[in-house]
Amino acid sequence: KDFATRSHIDLYFQKQGITPRIAIEANSISTIVEIVRRGRLATLLPDVIAHEQAGLYSIAIRPTLPQRNAVLLWRRGAYRSAASQAFANLITHRFDVHQESDDF
Repeated sequence: KDFATRSHIDLYFQKQGITPRIAIEANSISTIVEIVRRGRLATLLPDVIAHEQAGLYSIAIRPTLPQRNAVLLWRRGAYRSAASQAFANLITHRFDVHQESDDF
């Protein structure tokens, strides 16, 4: 329950009046997928990951979970390799990025 994703899902279930029966917890997506693949359990995964899993069936959840946002984070003024700078530039130009700092 210490992970932000778990708290996010727990809150969603609570708002929907659902009490999930949690049989196992893991912090590795590949481990969870293999447990589901070999057993009788189900799990919640991002749809992008779920659709990549051959031999497993996915069902869209309605209403959908609220969207979460991610950020690219690094220490201000720290050295960044050419690769990390290129990655930051790629993200900035590829997606609609809100830049909070000029230290880019």
